[in-house]
Amino acid sequence: MTALLRRLGHRAGRLLQGQQPRNFLITQAGEIYTVDVDDLTLAPFGYDLAKLIHTLALAHGQLEPNQVREALGRYNEAAMGHHPSLGSTHSKRLADFLQLHRALTAPYEDRPHYPYAHLQPDQPHSQERA
Repeated sequence: MTALLRRLGHRAGRLLQGQQPRNFLITQAGEIYTVDVDDLTLAPFGYDLAKLIHTLALAHGQLEPNQVREALGRYNEAAMGHHPSLGSTHSKRLADFLQLHRALTAPYEDRPHYPYAHLQPDQPHSQERA
């Protein structure tokens, strides 16, 4: 775990709010709005996407590899659209963050709102190159 934390701690950060599925509203036109932004934190790029993917997998089942690749591609596109210096998050880094989120949520996996926790794989689908 220490090696994982060292690998993840060397990049620029971003402000994020509680990245949970219930904090997003998606209109029929595909517009995305965030709600519940009262708790902002500074975290590395990719951490928030991994948390969202992990939470969705715990609550609704594992995402398909193409869904993770598409989410990562759109995430990187959005970051680059704001400023080129933001760079991009690669699939290995996303997999590292997913591993971290699995460790952080392990004590809570028996909760009723995580019915798919027992199905979490050792390595996430997102390790495939995006």
